[in-house]
Amino acid sequence: MKGPAPIQGTAPIKGAVPLVELVDIHKSVGSSAGVVKILKGISLSVCAGESIAVTGPSGSGKSTLLHVMGLLTPATHGNLKVGGELVDHDRRKAINLRRRFGFIFQDAKLINGLSALQNVQAPLMHIGVWPHRQKKLATDALEAVGMGHRLGHHPGQLSGGESMRVAIARALVAKPSILLADEPTGSLDSANGRIIADLLLGMVGRTTALVMVTHQPELARRANRIAHIIDGVLVDQ
Repeated sequence: MKGPAPIQGTAPIKGAVPLVELVDIHKSVGSSAGVVKILKGISLSVCAGESIAVTGPSGSGKSTLLHVMGLLTPATHGNLKVGGELVDHDRRKAINLRRRFGFIFQDAKLINGLSALQNVQAPLMHIGVWPHRQKKLATDALEAVGMGHRLGHHPGQLSGGESMRVAIARALVAKPSILLADEPTGSLDSANGRIIADLLLGMVGRTTALVMVTHQPELARRANRIAHIIDGVLVDQ
């Protein structure tokens, strides 16, 4: 079953090395009932300039796919390449490659004790950016998502839509090549959901790609591709 034709997005560059490539990816976890197979032979490539919506029923493996792709959890079996480089069991390499990803979660996951500006600065502290540059880059990122007037506000002072904008700025501040978004509009009303969708899709460019998990058909239709997962198997892309 083919997904609806996309109505927004940038076409991937022909002949480009995929930003991330999954080949025959399996993921299993242990449980009291035995081994549970979550992903069952997923193969998927993501190139610069494209957006992919990952859809499927709850529990089908969508979020696990995003976590494996972003090197937050290792695959049980299969090959994963980031920028053409094979990810192996070298933890240091995985940490370095993880910097190419920007992560956006449904509940924003902002740090309550920090201001919006400090939340966005936080990733820069871990990649060796000089302190005097951190504030400038974080401010620019917040202004890019329309939050330049909320730099000093804490998460408890922000609406759900504003919190998501801060989360997007945090994901973008280190200039990742791959944005991974897990239900980025799932907890928002329709108006704020459209704003966040517009922001995310607007970030896709000739060096950047977006992969987003969503249950919302109207958001999925705006992507270049729809990758549909049922019971851990990719059935449509």
